[in-house]
Amino acid sequence: MISRWKIRRAVRRLLRDVNNGGPVRSFRSPAADMPGFSPLRLRDWAEHRRIHKVGAAHNGVSERAETAPGRGGHQAGHAAHRRPRHPARYWSLAAVLAGLVAWVLIRTVMNSNQPLLTDYFNQPDGLVTNEFAYFNPGNPAAVRSPTWVVTSGSLFVRDHAGWTGIPDRGTPGPNSASANDSVIFRALTRQGDFLNVTVSFGLLVEHWVNQGATPSWQGVHVFLRYQSPNLLYVISVDRSDGEIVIKKKVPGGPAGAGAYYTLGTAEGHSVVGRWERVRAEAVNNGEGGVDLKVWLNGKLALSAMDNGVGDVAPITSPGRVGLRGDYTQFAFDNFVVAKA
Repeated sequence: MISRWKIRRAVRRLLRDVNNGGPVRSFRSPAADMPGFSPLRLRDWAEHRRIHKVGAAHNGVSERAETAPGRGGHQAGHAAHRRPRHPARYWSLAAVLAGLVAWVLIRTVMNSNQPLLTDYFNQPDGLVTNEFAYFNPGNPAAVRSPTWVVTSGSLFVRDHAGWTGIPDRGTPGPNSASANDSVIFRALTRQGDFLNVTVSFGLLVEHWVNQGATPSWQGVHVFLRYQSPNLLYVISVDRSDGEIVIKKKVPGGPAGAGAYYTLGTAEGHSVVGRWERVRAEAVNNGEGGVDLKVWLNGKLALSAMDNGVGDVAPITSPGRVGLRGDYTQFAFDNFVVAKA
């Protein structure tokens, strides 16, 4: 009697030859002596099994899954039509999506923190622009700036800082060579869409200019929400009397020159001969008013609110920002306007 393991070995040999795609080797199986055995029938059966296994693998289901006991034909057929899964491909797609989301978030944060305007005065020493350019817009000799408009006085660069020059009274020419008129200094940004913003810069008051009687507001001031010479907020950050003041200027006053209304004051100290950091802010408060604040060297020095002082509605529209100097020789650097 032929043992069962010999028959299995012969069948495995046939299946290996068929699966490898080569010709079935000729041999005499020990099962050939069994009643009803035919080598051709065994080869056909092996070829049928090979085709069946290849088809099942292509459809994503194993032979074992199709013939597993307890599973109905519907379940086996459903499993046979499943697509093969590729975990590596899914992980790669997830990594790409995660990277894209991270990039969008980083760009959003960067854009939200991006300054609206900067001037670090990285240019050679000399004239930036002056009142001559403002009053003579068509003169080809005028010196103009893409950032600044000076309506009174002259703005220079010295050692990578904006500078008033040595203030005098006179009428500047195209280059402010013989006079600069910076005793009364007014510099505005060309850009005029600043709403809820913070203006920060370094300030160096070099000395006070004494030309006869000087006003109590002698010093340096910040312009916010500038709509016109008669409608704006003014914050005094370094006055000769040490006062820190937040004011609102509205149309009217003597000869139509505008009227000032004080929104807040604080006792401070005049700083001469050393740099200080200044930061001023104007923000709509959501209740129809405007909150104004000023920090000196990182400390909150004064805050105030405009809710319609002077019988004029708060200035809630965007405007320009700028600097003003009265009888003061000063420099400023790292001028930055950012979202508040």
